[in-house]
Amino acid sequence: MRGDKTVLFVHSGFNANALKTARAIGASVALAVDELTWEKELVDYFIPTDFREKEEAVNKIVGFGAEVAIDGVVTFFEPMVPIAALVAERLGLVGNPPDAAYCARNKYFMRRRFQEAGIPSPRFALVKTLEESAAAIKSIGFPAVAKPILGGGSQGVIRVNNEEELRLAVIRIKRILMSMKSYTWGDPYASCLLLEEYIDGPEFSVEAMLHKGKFYPLTIFDKPEPLVGPYFEETIYTTPSRHPAAIQEELTDVARRGAEALGLKTGPVHCELRYAKDGPRIVEIGARAIGGPCPQAVNYALGVNFNEIIIRNALGEEVEIQPQQRKASGFMMIPVPRAGVLKSIEGIEAARRVAGIEDVLILKKPGSRVYAFPESNSYLGFIFAKGETADEVERALKMSHDRLDINIANPADN
Repeated sequence: MRGDKTVLFVHSGFNANALKTARAIGASVALAVDELTWEKELVDYFIPTDFREKEEAVNKIVGFGAEVAIDGVVTFFEPMVPIAALVAERLGLVGNPPDAAYCARNKYFMRRRFQEAGIPSPRFALVKTLEESAAAIKSIGFPAVAKPILGGGSQGVIRVNNEEELRLAVIRIKRILMSMKSYTWGDPYASCLLLEEYIDGPEFSVEAMLHKGKFYPLTIFDKPEPLVGPYFEETIYTTPSRHPAAIQEELTDVARRGAEALGLKTGPVHCELRYAKDGPRIVEIGARAIGGPCPQAVNYALGVNFNEIIIRNALGEEVEIQPQQRKASGFMMIPVPRAGVLKSIEGIEAARRVAGIEDVLILKKPGSRVYAFPESNSYLGFIFAKGETADEVERALKMSHDRLDINIANPADN
């Protein structure tokens, strides 16, 4: 096998660069996932794992650790955050306390911890039924947002403006929850919804790193496209933020306090916030890096390898974190325009030739069944750009996307 140290990935998180980075620093890669697909050439050890039974999955991975010395545990995939924390604890490795990791996954527990810590939060309620939703909305008020407790990537997140929209949203989300069972199986909150006050204002994400217990802010992404509902499909992120320095300082401080309230101690922090009339409000915090291949945008902006920082931190190594914005950068998650069967995506090379574009990464293959939001939480691919200013980056991303010709057929026409 490859290296003196072995890094265990609990799921690939669809982040090929992270697997490549681990190998580039001389480590062996162990991957716990249900089935190897594109990762095959990047993995030294494969641990076939059924994550539907969490305790069995943890025991299997820990059992592997008794046969092959594991030096660090990481995950780049939201549903696997609690499992990675449990594995790290049982192997005596660097990781977050399992209860903190679970609170970063369970949105109801998260809200409660923020409330207990005095962090400004929207009014919220845990609901399971239409009747409970109708009762809870009386104290929350409209507009409101309904979402799965254990969701991710804006799947099943719906804004509601009146009683009828609330009723239809709850029915729809309950249906969506059925498609999420492979990652929520056995969790007592798997069928629960969070109903919360809608927060009006621009949205941001703060990317940070906890190393040796210290919070290091890395960068702030603006989300320039309005996210007002009824669904919350994200598209463009750009950095540096174009908002005043005072607002950025407030966002960073609240993100730090939020991570502290959850009890997070180590690893990446992905904090999404809105800036309301009375200041920043946390939408949610992930005890992970920004999703999929998106850490690449942090690399472009800061001239660092974010994946390497995460991996070396998990290995217990000293990591120098001195972020300094060098370039404007950003990415666009290529949205699914409508549900159906993907026939083709034309114009990819033309999209790559747009000035400032670093890469156009297409994930979905022709013939794939694709779903639009809120049923889905996935995208057709990603566009990455960098430039001298965030305005320039945003223009490049939009121009590149405009050159793509996405052909989706109705399932009956396929």
